[in-house]
Amino acid sequence: MAMRVIMRRYKGEVEPQDYSNILESLRVAGFRPRISEANSAYFAALGSGLEDTPEQATFLTQQSGRYREGDLIFGPDWGEIVYLGVEEQRPSGSLLGSRRRTSSTAPAKYHLEIGAITRDGESRLLVPIQEKVMGILAKKDRHLPDSAMAGALEAVGLATTPDATWTDLIWENKKFDGLSTQGSFYTAESTPEQKAAAALLGEKELWKLCSAVKASGGLLLKNLEQTASGPEDATRLEVAGLLCKERVIICRNTKKPVARIPEAGALENLDREGTRCASCGRKFSEELSDEFLSPTSLCKELLDHSRWMSVLLLEHLKSIGVPMERVMVEFREGSEEVDAFVDLDGQLMMVELKDKEFSLGHAYALAARISVYKPNQVLIVTTDKVAMDVKNHFERAKPEPRLAYVEGLAGLRAQIDTAANAARSEKAMTLLGYFDPLTLGFGISKLLASKLGIAVKPHEAFTLGAGFDNYLTTYVSL
Repeated sequence: MAMRVIMRRYKGEVEPQDYSNILESLRVAGFRPRISEANSAYFAALGSGLEDTPEQATFLTQQSGRYREGDLIFGPDWGEIVYLGVEEQRPSGSLLGSRRRTSSTAPAKYHLEIGAITRDGESRLLVPIQEKVMGILAKKDRHLPDSAMAGALEAVGLATTPDATWTDLIWENKKFDGLSTQGSFYTAESTPEQKAAAALLGEKELWKLCSAVKASGGLLLKNLEQTASGPEDATRLEVAGLLCKERVIICRNTKKPVARIPEAGALENLDREGTRCASCGRKFSEELSDEFLSPTSLCKELLDHSRWMSVLLLEHLKSIGVPMERVMVEFREGSEEVDAFVDLDGQLMMVELKDKEFSLGHAYALAARISVYKPNQVLIVTTDKVAMDVKNHFERAKPEPRLAYVEGLAGLRAQIDTAANAARSEKAMTLLGYFDPLTLGFGISKLLASKLGIAVKPHEAFTLGAGFDNYLTTYVSL
């Protein structure tokens, strides 16, 4: 499963007291804002009576970072972390933590963010926590429902409220935006028929049968035994709309096909109309006939340019939350062609799709495209194998982007999950890093990353002395 990073910003403004009320409401509901708990415990441990004092609040809100205030709530078994953060926008437009400052006496504006980092893509805490937040904001914001309406919305789970009062914060790749204005491509979502047919073509023997039928223009049903497929395979492809059964009329003299008709019953109509074989003059009903498999327009469409592989790619990307407008398929810019570009949570991923072995010649062409487009990740997908000399070539060349291979479509979803996790891990680390200044200098982000299963680079690893153990247990159980 791919992890998810969800970030939303409240469309209205908030006040510092709103945030305090929100935390108190969450505590009453049984949620534990861990940063405020830990900081209070830290000040209490000093034995100086600083806990819950104006001095403590002043110290914490003067820390330099993205958020003026913020907190984290942990899900069970480290399945997710929900965050709240308050940004302070100064009159000049700068935010707290930026280097620009202003001497203006105009009041600052405060913006609330809420979101979640999940390991399996599903957030179970975000909706109930967001309901509590909305309950507080509904009482002070004129454009929100009154308390009676807020209660009604809470009763139905606020299914539509996030779209109405929250803006999703999306990390977008600027290179992707630039490429979208430079080349031709398509982003249309696949139809249910295309998805079902593409799934069948993902089975190698069915793909071979369809490819053979398309290449030859058709196949006599009695010759099906010469392939690795059987009648049941032909039936599955016919039901999916990839192949259709017809009846072919064969001249008794030349033994060559002279016509194709949709069904045997059509022979009577042709006889009544006086239709005869152009070679021998016989009625069609007097000629030889046999069942014939022919490719449908859907079959031809999906096999051209291996579009069926693009359909499967799009379906997997959609399942992990990638918007279809952030995917460019069959991108063309001058002489350059790329099977797909994907904006994967702010990272540019280039995808190569091949319905045959990925050879060294393909690798040289790919290396040239990598140098031109400089993606963050490259995914090579082949229905066959990636040649060993290709792997050796890239091992020596050590391209800058992350490079992954999919040999056989059974592994496509797993590699897409891995690619998404790589991109979202960076996003999650950045987001968690915003809370480091709120934890009295303790780098909580890297510890939480390890708990969520986010890979931390070696130079980011850290150690702490035993004296910090009691402080750490306020955040997590070590």
